[in-house]
Amino acid sequence: MKTVYSSFTEIDKRLRILNLQREIDREALNLQLKQAKTSLYPPKTVKAMLELLPVFLLPYIKKRWFSKKKKLHE
Repeated sequence: MKTVYSSFTEIDKRLRILNLQREIDREALNLQLKQAKTSLYPPKTVKAMLELLPVFLLPYIKKRWFSKKKKLHE
């Protein structure tokens, strides 16, 4: 769809709007980049891994421990 402009002021207005949208998008991208950098910061990554460790490791340890106890009683 082509837009037909009737004056240069309309063109200038549209160009200003597009320029502002581009600046907003650039700032949003910069913000997302900063957020990604902080979320990948090593202490936060290590903390997240340590929080997940019990969720995955404890069931495995329990399973192994109970299977060894069963073998001892047999």
